[in-house]
Amino acid sequence: MDRPKPTAVSRKQARTVAPAASAGQSLRQQAELRAKAEAELTSAQLAGMTPAAIQRMVHELHVHQIELELQNEELRLTQETLEVSRASYSALYELAPIGYITINSAGIILQANLTLTTMLGVTRSALVKKPLSRFIFKADQDIYYLHRKQLLASGEPQTCELRLLKHDGTAVWIRLEATLGQDADDQPVCRAVISDITARKQSEQSLLIKSLAFDISLAASSIADPQGRLTEANPAFLRIWGYSNKDDVIGQPISSFLKDPHEAEAIIAALRTSGQWEGYYTAKKANGESFIAHGLATAVRNQQGELLGFQSTTLDVTQDRQAAHILDDWAQTLEKQVRARTRELHHSQDRFRQLTNATFEGIAITEGGKVVDGNPQLATIHGYELAEMIGRPVTDFIAPESRAAVARRIREEQVKAYEFLGLRKDGSTFPVESRANLQTWQGKKSRLVALRDLTEQKQLAATIHAQQAELERVHRLAMVSEISSGIIHQIGQPLCSMGANLQVAMSKLNDCNMKRCGCLEIVTDIDSDVVRIREVINHLRSLSHPEQPSRELIDFNALVAKTIDMLRKDARIRKILLTMVLGDDLPPVPVDAVQLSQVIINLVRNALDACADCPADRRKVNITTRMVVGKGVELSVCDAGTGITPDACKQLFSPFFTTKTHGLGIGLRLSKTIIKAHGGTLKGSNNTSRIGATFKFVLPCDDSPR
Repeated sequence: MDRPKPTAVSRKQARTVAPAASAGQSLRQQAELRAKAEAELTSAQLAGMTPAAIQRMVHELHVHQIELELQNEELRLTQETLEVSRASYSALYELAPIGYITINSAGIILQANLTLTTMLGVTRSALVKKPLSRFIFKADQDIYYLHRKQLLASGEPQTCELRLLKHDGTAVWIRLEATLGQDADDQPVCRAVISDITARKQSEQSLLIKSLAFDISLAASSIADPQGRLTEANPAFLRIWGYSNKDDVIGQPISSFLKDPHEAEAIIAALRTSGQWEGYYTAKKANGESFIAHGLATAVRNQQGELLGFQSTTLDVTQDRQAAHILDDWAQTLEKQVRARTRELHHSQDRFRQLTNATFEGIAITEGGKVVDGNPQLATIHGYELAEMIGRPVTDFIAPESRAAVARRIREEQVKAYEFLGLRKDGSTFPVESRANLQTWQGKKSRLVALRDLTEQKQLAATIHAQQAELERVHRLAMVSEISSGIIHQIGQPLCSMGANLQVAMSKLNDCNMKRCGCLEIVTDIDSDVVRIREVINHLRSLSHPEQPSRELIDFNALVAKTIDMLRKDARIRKILLTMVLGDDLPPVPVDAVQLSQVIINLVRNALDACADCPADRRKVNITTRMVVGKGVELSVCDAGTGITPDACKQLFSPFFTTKTHGLGIGLRLSKTIIKAHGGTLKGSNNTSRIGATFKFVLPCDDSPR
């Protein structure tokens, strides 16, 4: 029997039941649908059907019902899978480490995930249906509008960085990556990913501040790669070494800046072994000149211990080293400070923090007139712990008498170095050299200030100035004494002749019995005056004759070095190379230190004058000391100047003889008198090379009578 075609009722019933099952309707809904189907299936419709047809129709309905049940099960499983996927997507969307946001073409927020609301500290209702521009930092509004304009115009993905305002008014830096899409109504929408980059921005700003501190440091700072070639140098480095362009030093090996390349190799070897080095070395300038440098260097390594390079801080301490014999205590104090700084650098892991802490100056960052950060040296200079200084007004560290001047400098925003009086924790004041610059630090306007304590430098300068003044005073007194000696010598002889002639005249007047005319009384008065003048002259001679110096045993080399140090500035001004070679193991000598210093100054100044007008390669003066067996210690001053003419050789040590335009002619005469009074000898002659002359004196080493 043929299968009957489904009737209209069965097709309608199938169309009705299937959607109900697929939609997962409740039992009540299914019961209502069944009642409607039964109502349509009337007995009249079944009356015309044969039993076989009815049976086939029932079979078909059973088969169809089974198929629907299977389909309903598949739909239920599919719906459960979709629910799981929807839950997973919702978790990923809401709890992703970055923010998601959907914005319409008018800039209104349509959707935002939980991460973004947490980032801004607001509820979702406070974001949705609000313009995104309401949450953008005022200064960054233009960045956002330009970003949105380019996105809508080009349709290409756009990226920008700006700040969003949190609920408490603070700003958070974000990276906005946006793409253009369409919603269900085919309207353009912007879908954006928002990443919090505040930490990165703060790190960049911190690195910028440290880089600026590197640039404005008053000490020479440099960075080298693991091979020992310079990769960075600050302006102070270029100034101290005499270079005008950074390109002239970048890429050069460290050995190029030291006089002895082996010394550079030893320093790098020490850095590779121990990680740090501190000490003195002889540096070489761009023009070939040398100077004494004090360096502090550290090997920079990453967290894995790999060598990244070397960083160093250097000061030109030539003048300080020259005066080291005068201020030994100062040198010891400086050494302690350097050791303390080295210990700080050894424990630091941040490369740029190492660079800031390694400087010899205090570094301070101020905002609104208050200290917000600084390096350990800043606290050391002022006698505080660094934590005590943070948050306090800048005026707490400036002496009252300097506050007005410093305030004026700040208002004028000058970046040139200037000096003022600082104030320590104990209330004492000290001289400070300062350099400052305006910068933005962590989003705020700040001042970056470098401070250098000038106390020891000022004390050293005052000590040297006092000694120079004392020597000048002694020199002037010696000049007066020498002139007095010359005048006494010139007057004494004719005065003696006058006395003798008066004695003869008085004898003859007595013989002629000329008392009555009064001439004898007049001549007698004149003779008395002559005697009185002679006594005055003898007294002046005793005062001006330096034959009885106040002697004490001294270190001859130390006296020579100390005296020569005071003449180096004059030599540098004249561009004359002044060198000194001191003999070993010289015994102490009994001398008057002030008088002997005057002799050394006279001889060296004469040598400098002799070289002043010579070509540059002949502007040299060399001072040497040595032991002469059987005679004593010898000092020699050799120059490459004009030499001594034959006529001058005969009168070198004569009073008032000079070859200088403005000379008095008493320097060599006085020097010979002083050396002779010490039991020594002074000689001068031309060099055997026929270039320049040499003056030398020898002093006995004991205090035995001569």
